[in-house]
Amino acid sequence: MMKYFILPLLLFIFVFGCAFELFEGPNDDVAAANLKFRQQEYEDAIKAYDESMKNLGSKPELHYNKGCALYKSGQYEEAMNEFLKVLTGAEDSLKGRDYYNMGNALLQQGKLREAIDSYKRSLRAAPGDRDAIYNLELAQHMLKQAEEQQKNQQNQEKNQEQQNQDQQQDQEDQEDQENNENKDQQQNKEQQEQNGEKKQEDQPQSEQQKEQQNQDKQQQQQQQQQ
Repeated sequence: MMKYFILPLLLFIFVFGCAFELFEGPNDDVAAANLKFRQQEYEDAIKAYDESMKNLGSKPELHYNKGCALYKSGQYEEAMNEFLKVLTGAEDSLKGRDYYNMGNALLQQGKLREAIDSYKRSLRAAPGDRDAIYNLELAQHMLKQAEEQQKNQQNQEKNQEQQNQDQQQDQEDQEDQENNENKDQQQNKEQQEQNGEKKQEDQPQSEQQKEQQNQDKQQQQQQQQQ
């Protein structure tokens, strides 16, 4: 399941709220809970719906009302749980409103694909519902934008990674070049030192040869004199 970041401004543009056609129950408990809801006292309304279900049982309509109160109080995940309970035993007309509200709750949580599916289910139960059609188109548009944004971000990350690799390779090449230059300098230095030692070794040998030549010359002169 993938969640997308939704700008509040986009949601503000026009996401219809819950289909707040509350179920009017057969006793005063439900009426009192609905009154709390209409007075925007949603937490009290939620508690009142719970009390009503203790007396009347787990009716789809009461779960629907409680889900709307949870939605209005910003508890979208909890609202989803109540809306899911509505689907068991509910009539198609209530299912259509319920799927629509589920779509809104999912949209508020950034679950765009799931919201789109809920809006489509709402339209199958209540074809031609303009609110569901609008929110479906809006959710599809938001999903397309989110996917494009995600794709652009992935491309930017990929380009940044390639740039980092290129910089790393350039740095390694530069280090290799410096190491090679240092190695060449060291080899030249060692070669110069070796040449100097060899020259020193060759110099005494040349003087010895010169002395030998002088001795040979003297012997030749002596032989001539004799």
